[in-house]
Amino acid sequence: MMEATQQRINVPLEEWVTVIIERTVQNHVATCPVPGKLQKLEMKFSTFIGYVIGSGTCGGVIGSLFSKFVM
Repeated sequence: MMEATQQRINVPLEEWVTVIIERTVQNHVATCPVPGKLQKLEMKFSTFIGYVIGSGTCGGVIGSLFSKFVM
């Protein structure tokens, strides 16, 4: 069996925890694949919204012209 090793830390707890959190966040930001995927998702959603607005506008214009010709 392996024996547990104990280390003494000679830094105040708050400072030590802050350093650990900062290093963890830096590592996560450097290795996380989500931002690239999120940017692609945002672009696809923007394109979808553009299509919805464009089709609504075209449909409204065509509908109003059709109603003017019929009446």
